[in-house]
Amino acid sequence: MEIPAIPLQNPSQVIDRGQKPSEAGLFSAFTSYISSYAAGDPPEPSDEELESTLCTVDCVNACYMGDVFANVVNMPVKSLIPLVSALLAELPDDPSSVIISVKSENDNQSPANGQKPTSSGPVYDPAMVYLLELCTVLALRDEETVEGLGAAVAGALQNVMRNAASFHSILISRTMFYLLHLLHASYVSANL
Repeated sequence: MEIPAIPLQNPSQVIDRGQKPSEAGLFSAFTSYISSYAAGDPPEPSDEELESTLCTVDCVNACYMGDVFANVVNMPVKSLIPLVSALLAELPDDPSSVIISVKSENDNQSPANGQKPTSSGPVYDPAMVYLLELCTVLALRDEETVEGLGAAVAGALQNVMRNAASFHSILISRTMFYLLHLLHASYVSANL
C-alpha cells in the first residue's frame, strides 16, 4: 500500500532571530526585559537567552538590589550630586550621534507570512528611560534634593524634549511626565 503524499504547508509564523551581539551582562538583560514592553510581538527567546535570564535573576536576588537602591535613595544630597551628574553624563547630548539601528542584508526582504513590517522611526531605548527616571526619583526625594538636583535633571529632561523628533514616542511621553512632575515639586517647594 502506498502512502499518499501530503503537500507541505508554510509555517504560520517565522521567527527571525537575526544576528545579535552575545551580551549576557546584568544591564543588557535588564534593558532587554524593559524593552520587551515596547515591542509588539518579541521573538521567542533562545535557550541561551533563557539561561542568561535565569542567571541574571539569581544574581539580582543575591545582590539584594532593593537594599542597594534604598541606600542610594537615602544618601545625603552632597553624595547624590556627583551620582546624578555621572548618570546624566551617560545621556547623549546630540541625539544624531546615537546609533539607532544596524541594517543587515535581511532588512531589504519583505516581511514573511503576514508579519508587520518594522518601522523606520526612532528605536525605543529603555536604558535612557531608566536613567531619566532614576535621576528624577532621586531629585524628587525631598525639598533639599529638589533644590540641589532639580536644575540639572530638568536641564537633561528639557534637552530630550528639544530633540523630540529624534527619540521614540514612549521616551518622549515619559520625559514629559518627569519634567511636569519635577516642575510641580519645585513649585510646591518654592511656595513652602
